[in-house]
Amino acid sequence: MIFEFHRQIGMVGKEGISYDNKIKQFFIFSKLKMENSYSFKLDLSDEIEKQLLIKLNKLKIWDWKKDYNEDLRYEHLPDMEDWNLHISIKGHNIKSKGYAEYPKNFNLLLKNLNEVFKSNFYLNDDEEE
Repeated sequence: MIFEFHRQIGMVGKEGISYDNKIKQFFIFSKLKMENSYSFKLDLSDEIEKQLLIKLNKLKIWDWKKDYNEDLRYEHLPDMEDWNLHISIKGHNIKSKGYAEYPKNFNLLLKNLNEVFKSNFYLNDDEEE
């Protein structure tokens, strides 16, 4: 399994999830200036893997574009958001990234990650759901 999600929110901070295959643990972290920072580890279980796959399939993230920078309307500014996602699980694979541009259901991905991992990732205010 590969699971990498990282997001830099301008000068506010960063947050993400990394999976370590050797110890079979997820590392979840948030270092945002406006919120309390946190980090913790979570063991991979069959239930977590099942929940992840169900939620990711429902969101159809496997169909996301590889690069949401293609239609970039902004110059790279330090206060914009940069994100990347790389997941390989049970035969499904996605590599996607963006800078100030997102898939329509990006907030739903964040909400689902918050549910599965008991995290508190910052949701985008202006995004359609």
